[in-house]
Amino acid sequence: MTTPMTTPMSMVAAALTLNALRLRQRVRALPVLDESTTDAVGGAMGYRLVTVAGVEVPPATAQAAARYAADQRLDVLDLVPADLPADRLLDLARHVDPATYVGDALALGRTAAHAVLVSTDVLERAGVEARADLRTVEMLALAVSLKEHAPRSSGHAVAPGLCAVPDFGSRWERHLRDYGGGAWVALLARLVGIAALVLGARRGRAGALALVAYQAQPLLVTARTAARPRGRWAGIASRAVTRLVDAAATAHAGRAAPDPGAEVAARRSAYPEVAAGVERLLEDRRDDCPICGSADLAPHTRVPDLIQGKPGRFAVDRCRRCHTLFQNPRLTIDGLDFYYRDFYDGLSEDRMAAVFSSSRSSYQGRVDLIGSVTTPRRLLDVGTGQGHFCLIAREAWQDCVIDGLDFTPNVDLAERRGRLDHAFNGLFPDLAPKLEGEYDVLTMHHYLEHTRDPGAELDAAALVVQPGGYLEIEVPNPDSWLGRKLGRYWMPLLQPQHQHLIPVGHLTTMLLERGFTPVVVQVVEAHQPVDLGGAAFLALNHLAPGEDLPWSPRPPTVGQRAARALILTSLFPAVLVGFAVDHLLAPLVARAGSSSAYRVIARRAGGPDA
Repeated sequence: MTTPMTTPMSMVAAALTLNALRLRQRVRALPVLDESTTDAVGGAMGYRLVTVAGVEVPPATAQAAARYAADQRLDVLDLVPADLPADRLLDLARHVDPATYVGDALALGRTAAHAVLVSTDVLERAGVEARADLRTVEMLALAVSLKEHAPRSSGHAVAPGLCAVPDFGSRWERHLRDYGGGAWVALLARLVGIAALVLGARRGRAGALALVAYQAQPLLVTARTAARPRGRWAGIASRAVTRLVDAAATAHAGRAAPDPGAEVAARRSAYPEVAAGVERLLEDRRDDCPICGSADLAPHTRVPDLIQGKPGRFAVDRCRRCHTLFQNPRLTIDGLDFYYRDFYDGLSEDRMAAVFSSSRSSYQGRVDLIGSVTTPRRLLDVGTGQGHFCLIAREAWQDCVIDGLDFTPNVDLAERRGRLDHAFNGLFPDLAPKLEGEYDVLTMHHYLEHTRDPGAELDAAALVVQPGGYLEIEVPNPDSWLGRKLGRYWMPLLQPQHQHLIPVGHLTTMLLERGFTPVVVQVVEAHQPVDLGGAAFLALNHLAPGEDLPWSPRPPTVGQRAARALILTSLFPAVLVGFAVDHLLAPLVARAGSSSAYRVIARRAGGPDA
């Protein structure tokens, strides 16, 4: 008899099976070290081993790893034990596709958390010692750093002679690193998911098939591969139970972990503005548009900090003449410092790294637009952050000098990681006189909206770009129809970081006034599909804000923690559905006038072809 659950559970069974086959392809693609030949290489080849405490790397394995790394011109080689427990192997395969990982400069560093072979050059640039006593959570963090310092020369290989070691002591730390503030929610979601499979198996054949597909995933993934995890056959009958036991052990470790309250209290001292009151971080309200000077203003929205949940509310006005959206009153310099703190780095560094690593299509679109009009010789990326765009630009123009400018220490970090030839730390209008006429291409990607005076930034660009050179700008599109409908929950509004959102018509006017002639304007092509999913995320984040944040007046109660976990578990699927719809409808949405961003490339007057 068909039950209401038959179709959904059949789909779950099919999805689990297809996913297992996908992961199997990845595991099969992992290279396997040839440990049959021994010689006296290793350290002499310019590599050192870094290992987790308790891991012993046989000499034959170390030598084979060094040979393979040298042959493949790798600076970082993560060694995967052949007997790595199945679920840890599946976690690795979910994040690492061997077919693309080495060449994907934006991919986040991932590791089997046992041993990694690293070139002495990368060790030195990353400031890392070749140690043999790392904790697992330290190795996870190291993998991210090493990939950032060797973005196109990092890989993985199965090491048959390397034995896996237990990881019981770092269950909670690993889980916390993977899920951050959602650690308890992730555990609850796992429990709910497994419970649903078990209950579904009691309801009919389709549910039983779904449970079997889940149980058999490790065997399907590792069949006819070099991976030989212990107990994979037994896992067919026991995986659901072992995963539940693991979740319980992780939860117990979390409850026994040191109370983060002391650490949060220590960080709270870095936020004296909370106690002093954030009202003083705003300037006086202005009565005219900062872009065109018109006094014909209208309220657009009033919004709190929906991402970090820091105190304060921010008014955004719209100019009826030029249609610019701007923060009014705007933040003071101290206010900007307060709201930027822990946003791109610190507490939010891992989250933002994931955002940047998933933005290749946007970076590539910017590179392609520049390439359609010129081949740059010297390029300056203003507002470069950690230089992610420059990584993709380097793929296209290997002989180009690529420099970056930013007012945060991230730009110096980008230079150390090899993403920039030169880093300039400071405000662009202040540094521009020293860089006059130095560059034939200058880029500003999602930078201008962060600045206090966009006109001054464009004046600086006119000084730095050579006659006949090009300026590329990408900014959010305030004329987006969805942006107006979503109001405070439109992600590109991004309060309080975004100070001005200038429409394309007025930006091109500002460029013409400074001697730049727009050559190409892209609206549809610059669209970023973040409207519905971003709105759902902001609403959910506002409804269930993060826990133990240093700018919160007091730690959350047990009841508040439980309520947050329940809300996130119940409603987070809406975020996933929102982003799925965004990507599915992206071409239609952009062409219908709701592009979330636009891109302009303009040529400065003068030059040999003027």
